[in-house]
Amino acid sequence: MSFRMTTRWCKVSSLTSGSAQARQPDQATLAELELAVGELLFTRAEDSLSGEVRHHAILAANPLAEWLVWNWWRLCFEPQPAGKQTPGWLEAHRMANVGGGWLWPNVEFVSDGVRMRIAAKASAASAQQPLRYLSTDHAVIPLAQFEQGVDAFVERVIERLSSQAVAGADLPHMYEELLAERADPEAATYRRLEALLGFDPDECPDDRVMTLYQDAQGLGLEGVAELAAGAGTSPLSASQLKGWARAQGCESDKQNRLGWVGQGYRVDHQLPAWRNGVKAAHALRAQERVADAAIGNRQLAEWFAVPAVLFEEQRHNKALAYELAFESDKSRVLLRSRWQAGRRFELARLLGDVLLQAEPEPLHLATAQNTYRQKLQRAFAAELLCPIEALSELLAGDFSDDAIQGAADTFGVSPMTVTVQLLNNRLMQSDELNGLDPDWAVA
Repeated sequence: MSFRMTTRWCKVSSLTSGSAQARQPDQATLAELELAVGELLFTRAEDSLSGEVRHHAILAANPLAEWLVWNWWRLCFEPQPAGKQTPGWLEAHRMANVGGGWLWPNVEFVSDGVRMRIAAKASAASAQQPLRYLSTDHAVIPLAQFEQGVDAFVERVIERLSSQAVAGADLPHMYEELLAERADPEAATYRRLEALLGFDPDECPDDRVMTLYQDAQGLGLEGVAELAAGAGTSPLSASQLKGWARAQGCESDKQNRLGWVGQGYRVDHQLPAWRNGVKAAHALRAQERVADAAIGNRQLAEWFAVPAVLFEEQRHNKALAYELAFESDKSRVLLRSRWQAGRRFELARLLGDVLLQAEPEPLHLATAQNTYRQKLQRAFAAELLCPIEALSELLAGDFSDDAIQGAADTFGVSPMTVTVQLLNNRLMQSDELNGLDPDWAVA
């Protein structure tokens, strides 16, 4: 399914009088605007006066193009916050905030860094507005398709501004700067980290981004990017992680870890994160010939080459669970949870992260964020420790609290993990998940 932002330009002369006014960016780019993914329409609307339902809305394309260019880095790389959404996040990801005096559709763009979820909500039935948006559709597409659709739209708006001889428009200069940043690896890395922290371009204190940028030299860019996601004003530093690892970490001998034949396994980024996680968990269980059996502490600890007592310890890192390598064959592991089931789940997440990375990295994190990598980890750990077929057979349709607690005890996971497995696999229903694309479900 392709992402399209279609414009059918309105005749300027019929909308305004006076050549100076006609050349203003908004008036010159007035269009019948249609947003769609495949056959799904996000701009379907009803004219409150005539009652006519149409697929487009008459809007100025210029302010939308400026909004897309200005927020490009945040749209593409900033995940949805794990907790309560902040006003700043909504301003950068929800189209209703484009402004300029126009009535925009309530379309939200949510990226996990690999895939983009585009969702529309209908206008409130009681809204006293000349146009009432009707769409409640949603779709998930590869991030590259979103980027291509935005580029095509912005370039079309710039061409329109040029053909209408609009002088002094900001959009061409803004887009030129964006393309230059995207083509420059160092500038692109800086902007990506800035966006992951939740800041608009040049709004984040320079020293904060530069610290992360320097940390990436030793810890790897992808690990530091996961560290930055959702960290906001207080990202953790490499020195903090190293200090905690030395003082509290449990040593892991990487040479004695599970040798996975899935080393040739490659994550298919065309698939949702949870599907990759589940496939990898099935592959590992098949290799180790554990079928649907519960995985004990000793076996899980042996796979990651840590002592099984790690699950019993009360020492924990309040910030996050992670593994940090100090040497090629040694690393330190810290877990966040104080509870055995939580610690098992965190170690399984780190195991999945290690096994599924294409290249070795010194830092592996298990965070609460909604990046593709974190969602993949959670799905891997959930299916590895609590396989859905065995869980379904054990519960046999009994989803009472007692039954869920019993299943959690059997598989050594939390009742929450059991519940989320049932929800994500549509064996249970929840109002919170109604209408969500199962491919976007977070395990």
